[in-house]
Amino acid sequence: MAGYPYVVPPISIPDSLFEEAEYDTDLEEADQNDHQSSSPDSGTGRKSYRKLCEKVQLIPQTAIVNNLSGSSMIIRNRSLGVKDVQVLITALKKNTRIECLDLEGNRLEGEGAARISKMLLENKFITHLSLANTSLGKVSSDVPASASISDVMKHNNGITCLNLSGNDFTEVDAKFIASGIEATEHITDLDLSHNNFHEEGAQYIGRALAENRSIEKMNLSWNHIRRRGAVSICRALHRNKVLTHLDLSWNGFGYEGALMLGQVLKRNRYLKELNISNNRITWQGALFIANGLKINESLETLKIGLNPLTTTGCLDLLEGISSECCVLKTLDMTGVPVLAEFELMAKAVQKSRDFTYVHGGVVSHHDKLGERIGKRMEPMQKVINYIKRMDIRPLELFRGFDKAAIFEMGNEAFKNRLKRADMGLHQHELDEVIELLENADKGKREGYVNFP
Repeated sequence: MAGYPYVVPPISIPDSLFEEAEYDTDLEEADQNDHQSSSPDSGTGRKSYRKLCEKVQLIPQTAIVNNLSGSSMIIRNRSLGVKDVQVLITALKKNTRIECLDLEGNRLEGEGAARISKMLLENKFITHLSLANTSLGKVSSDVPASASISDVMKHNNGITCLNLSGNDFTEVDAKFIASGIEATEHITDLDLSHNNFHEEGAQYIGRALAENRSIEKMNLSWNHIRRRGAVSICRALHRNKVLTHLDLSWNGFGYEGALMLGQVLKRNRYLKELNISNNRITWQGALFIANGLKINESLETLKIGLNPLTTTGCLDLLEGISSECCVLKTLDMTGVPVLAEFELMAKAVQKSRDFTYVHGGVVSHHDKLGERIGKRMEPMQKVINYIKRMDIRPLELFRGFDKAAIFEMGNEAFKNRLKRADMGLHQHELDEVIELLENADKGKREGYVNFP
């Protein structure tokens, strides 16, 4: 055998296999269902989809045809092109059955978003829409994808759940998204996580959220929300009366965000679940939040893990939770070590109400950052102590600052006067005093302190 070459015998292929080969798919079953229908499309748009595919020379996707007859269309990570999107939305315009449309992972960009948005202005049957990870933040057309999505949020009355996560939306996009948030009256669940919102973008969203009257659940995790942006989001909770679940994890709220959040918790009576994990919140921030929890009567779940709370900050939190007003049922401090004293206090809370907690393990000593001698004195208490020590009335102190007798002073000038008075106030405590005065006098000019 080694001396003879091996020859493959010819294979005879019947000609019948090549018949109709130019447009052959695995959709025979779908064809049979279509022929059995009493109307051309029976509210599915399947025939429209197949005819248009043939017209533009696309092979129909089995998953799309099959999903057109159900209540959900989940077409993820299919790399849909412009032609694919066009034929799909043509079918969806006639579809009256699909309530959930999930196109996650397809590179739709601006043009695809514009086409889908136009379809959604006509289709009012879809209630759940996911455009997560579809490159909507990429500038690929004259009209940003966020502008098209904003139109849908304003004018579509059917969508209640909208997922726009992972789209690299920026500050520019935040303006359009915020406009949609302010105008919508039907969206109840909005996911904006894993985007590129910074301080300015968060301010747009915060102002819009303050005016919104429909969103009950919002996810802003994994953005870059810090400082003024964090403050703006928290301030929205002063006015918003419908939001019950808010995820702000994996941002950078830090000192400013925690300070405002503590103030918000004292007033908000609607928020039930809050996630602020991994937000650079220290023991100072923990104390602000603890003071808010003492009089909060609505929050049931607080996730605050992966923050540098320190062992002392954890004790402060639990002290706030121990308050009779507080109704917190779940405390998640994943990754944060506690003292044995924390365990004893937590067991005491469990005796009085339903309460579960998670932490990062029990340690024997305070960590260095958490070691604190005595209780921190509130900044306003330092001002009061100074007034008592100087034996003057508050009005005399303020009028001593107001040499021009105009009965108001800019915030920065007022802070400088407090600093010169040698009250022992640090810079962050000066900011806190100004914040307290602003909250106490809502009728004053913004950026100014009024004197009585």
